[in-house]
Amino acid sequence: MTDLASHMSHPEVVAKTSIRALTSIEARRYMGRLAIWVGLAGTIALMVGRGPKPDESWSGETYVNVVPLNFLPLTIGAFIAALRIGGTDRAASPAGVAEGAPLDADQRSLARLAGLVVPVTLSIVVVIVVAIASRVEGGFWIGEAPRRTNSALHSFVELMQPPLLITVAGASGVALGRTFRRRAPSMVAGAVFWFLAFGLSWAFNIAGGHALAAVQLQPMRINLPRTTDPTLLPADWFVTTPNEYDGWQRMLVHLPTVFWHNVYLLGFAILWGGFAIRRARPALGGLGVAAIGVSAQLIVSPF
Repeated sequence: MTDLASHMSHPEVVAKTSIRALTSIEARRYMGRLAIWVGLAGTIALMVGRGPKPDESWSGETYVNVVPLNFLPLTIGAFIAALRIGGTDRAASPAGVAEGAPLDADQRSLARLAGLVVPVTLSIVVVIVVAIASRVEGGFWIGEAPRRTNSALHSFVELMQPPLLITVAGASGVALGRTFRRRAPSMVAGAVFWFLAFGLSWAFNIAGGHALAAVQLQPMRINLPRTTDPTLLPADWFVTTPNEYDGWQRMLVHLPTVFWHNVYLLGFAILWGGFAIRRARPALGGLGVAAIGVSAQLIVSPF
């Protein structure tokens, strides 16, 4: 009995138990944040009426809108919620946090990072619904006649991008919330960053730039010679015809690039997590993972 009491009173055991308990509390706090639910409602609203039908203004429009662009509201909502929760200890009257608390600020930040399971899970639910609905409806339009399909579907690795983006946004929110007492500047800067990352994603998804873009778009547009004869191209290629801006282009969903871009995003999630808990090793490790993701994308690039 004495051994058990001694074991249970060990600081490490107490800390682990407390972190698990605080993680549960933080998860409930995320669930109570209006920003997350407004973001979820915004993402769902963007999905409605923009289903997988071949009536877009340009090839692949609905394909990229549904995943990942329609997740902009939920990403910003997760960032704002994480920023506010991450800055709890810097508030004027941080309720429930006493000097003698068994958890230090780093451990509390760890629990707040773990609480991001709430917005990430919501994004996964939306992704699953998208995957099911698109398969029921038949798919999306990519390419132009006669090199066109109306049944393109997002792969598993593509569907991972929205949850990873929300993980990065949430981890950065926790880190910035803990670092800066004034939340408004960080909130505005972060919201503007994510708005531009999504809204101007087309500008970053060029040869080379696609590896560094926060939001990567698929299918990729691979320029073909203007003298291309579409009848001589492989039968499984989806191609757009020349217009006043571009020549022949192959529309390619390049899964190796998608996979390594996910690794890149994972690295940034670890990097921001390291900043949040004030630990150099995970921050540097995350930076290394992100660098591997960028390098691998450039190596496998179809451009």
